[in-house]
Formats: sequence, C-alpha cells, structure tokens
Amino acid sequence: MERPHLAAAQALIGQPGSRHLIPTPAAVLDLDAFEANLARMAERARRAGLALRPHAKSHKSAWIARKQMEAGAVGVCCAKLAEAEALAAEGVGAILVTSPVAGPANARRAARLAGQIPDFRIVVDHVDGVGELAATGAALQVLIDVDVGLGRTGVHDPDQAADVTRAILRHPNLTLLGVQAYGGHWQHVEGANSRAAYVADGMAKLAVVMAAVREAGGTTFIATGGGTGTFEADAAQGVLTEVQPGSYAFMDREYRDALGDDPDGAFRQALFVATTVISANHPKWVTVDAGLKSMSTDGPLPVLADPSLEGAAFRFFGDEHGMVSRAPRPPPPPRRPPRPDPRPHRPHHRPPRPPLGRPRRRPRSSDPGGCARGLAVAPTCAMLLFLFSPSPLPGAQRRGEERLASDLRGSRRRPHRPRAVSVRMGRCYATTGTWLLNKEAPSMQAAILRRRSPYRSGR
Repeated sequence: MERPHLAAAQALIGQPGSRHLIPTPAAVLDLDAFEANLARMAERARRAGLALRPHAKSHKSAWIARKQMEAGAVGVCCAKLAEAEALAAEGVGAILVTSPVAGPANARRAARLAGQIPDFRIVVDHVDGVGELAATGAALQVLIDVDVGLGRTGVHDPDQAADVTRAILRHPNLTLLGVQAYGGHWQHVEGANSRAAYVADGMAKLAVVMAAVREAGGTTFIATGGGTGTFEADAAQGVLTEVQPGSYAFMDREYRDALGDDPDGAFRQALFVATTVISANHPKWVTVDAGLKSMSTDGPLPVLADPSLEGAAFRFFGDEHGMVSRAPRPPPPPRRPPRPDPRPHRPHHRPPRPPLGRPRRRPRSSDPGGCARGLAVAPTCAMLLFLFSPSPLPGAQRRGEERLASDLRGSRRRPHRPRAVSVRMGRCYATTGTWLLNKEAPSMQAAILRRRSPYRSGR
C-alpha cells in the first residue's frame, strides 16, 4: 500500500535542512545519540559480566532490535506473543516472551514461534500453564516467572516455585532454563540509594526462590530481569546473570526526572516528536499538530526540546492538537509586606452597632407572633438567623427553651467560643440583625431580632 507521507519523508534524505521539512507529527531518532546509548549499555553489561537482553516493548522495531544485537545483546525481550511474531517475521532469532500465556490457542502460537526461530524462550508461573505448553508437543525452553513485589505475574513463594519446577521436569519436551524477576515498580524511584534498597529486598526474595527451584531438581540456571533504572544496583547484588533494560536506547522525561545525574541516567535523549505550529492567532499560545494520539499519556507532560523555547509549556489540546504557551510572567513584588493580623482567632471583635442617628428600640412587652423557639446563637456577631413561629407542642417548647437557656448561659461564660443550638419547629424566617433581650421570657433569656425579614422559608 502506498504511503505518501513516508515517500515524502524519504525524498528529503540527504537534503540540507530536511529535518524541518518532515511531515508532522513524526517520531525523529537522533542516530548519534541512539548509537552512543547502545554502545554504553553494552559496555556496562560487559564490565559487569552480565548478558544483555534489551526489552523491545520500548520500540517494537525489528531494525532497532537488530541494532541492539549488533552492539552486543544476546537477544531481545517481548511482552506479548504478537510482538514476538512480528520480530520473528523480520528475522530476529533470539526472543524471550516475558509474560505468561494462557489457553491452548496461545500455547500453540508459542510452539509455532519455537519452530520458526532458533532461540525462543517463554516464562510460566503456574502448573496449568506448564500443562498447556507441554500439550503442544513442541520442544520449548521455559523460565519460571517470580514475583519480587510488583504483584503482576509470577510465583509468589518458594513452595509454588517448587511445584512449577516439578511440573516442568515431568514433561520431556520442556526445558527449564532458570527464573525471571522484574521489579518494574523500582525503575522510576528517585535516588540511587533508594532504588538500591528496593533491589536488595527483591533480590533476597529471588535468591530464596532460586534455592527452592534447585532443591526441586532445577539445574541449568539463568536469572534474568532488571531494567534501565536499576542496572547499577542489579549488577551490585550479583544475583542476576542477564539484564533486560529497554528505555536506555531512547530515554524519556520520566526516567530523566527520576535518575538525574545517577550513573543509570547517563544516557542521551535520542527520540523526539516533531510537530508544526498550525495556528498562531491567539495572543497567549499557539496550536501544534501533535496531541494525545501522537505522544505518551501515561507519564508527565512532554517538554519542549528546542532551547529557544525554554520556559514555554506544552499541554494537550485534543486528540490531534497540542498547545504551546509562553512562559508565565513572574508576579510583581509586593509594595510592602502585609500587616499581621493582631487577632488571628477573632476576626469579629465586637457585635455590629446600629447606624448613627437611629436609636436602639426596646423590645415590645408582648409579641403576637410568639417568642423564638429555636435559633442559631452566636454571642459575638450578627449573622444569618432562623426564627420559628409558635408550636402547638408545649412539651417540645419547654425542652427547647431549657436547651436554649443552657446554651446562652454557656456562651456568656465563654464569650469567644461561639456555640449553636437549633430546635426545628413550625415555619421559620431568615434574616440578619442585632441581638436584643426578650423581656417576655426572662427565665429563658432568648434572643430575638431587632428587625425581621419579609422572606420566608418553606421548611
């Protein structure tokens, strides 16, 4: 099938400035940085005496897998059978599938791969999976997947590992090569010492499981695992014989933020996403043609790699669009420092006073509407209150008056600790006003309002 965008990009090869003419959005690989990263990781593995089997889930590219093997890798890893089938079809001949498979159909797919390439390996973590692989009749190389804390797959204790070992050894068409242990939750921990502590705990669990596998009859032994973020700690523990880093070939922002200047982070950024400004009409941002479908969305937001855009920020603007905004201006310095509040715990120091020129009215001796049965009491300020009309229940009225009088007495003893009481009876009115004493009920010492609102609540 013809792909015009690929043909247009290939036609630019060798032309000066062609990088800026690539149809976008496009993934752009810096070959110098990429090749330097491959050489650096291969040298680190060689010095540590570890076999290098990079994980292809980072790129899913047969061309890159071959480049990694040319640089010294013994093979590659794949997370799924589909990835392994695609790489095998392109001539990659040494593949380890790092996830267990389930079901007879997937077991048959694994058997076909084993007959297609010279070095195919797959992991198991349960006796049922062992039985399905053995039932294909194909000669298969297997490793026992061990859970070292991630909790995703793998046997979780030495007894289960021993059961799986014995199940493998009962089938002559299966060859047990060793174990796999991957601590994905360690890889992005900040600080080399913190990552090393996690790795030490995980490798201690792995060592116990390896001993149980040997006791159950396992002989040939490979211990594979690890990643880009923990290579230094993996090598220092001396438990693994093979490592599975993947992101080192490209690097990314999440690893860059976590690893910093640690030796595990001494790799160059090699993969970028090129994008084009397609609209610049807004005064505060421009719109580019790379959005959610062009970049990874399971980590922090992408950062702009162009040094001339330092301080600018990117955010997603839709499936196929992004926003690049200018750097925010720093806030102006304050003219003077704010004055401290001398009364931080008493924002209202006294009750509000009536307006000047208006005398304070005395409460009426009789109230045709009845006295207040329930209200919110705040002895230091005027606020939103609730007054209730008379209730036909004298017992409830008496209990409400006693409860209110008790609360008011408590509020006079502690004038700076507002208390509240609410007795719900009849229809209520909501208003604001000044506190006055109701002389009609001196024993109750209830509070009424200086003025009432015409607004009435329906509840």
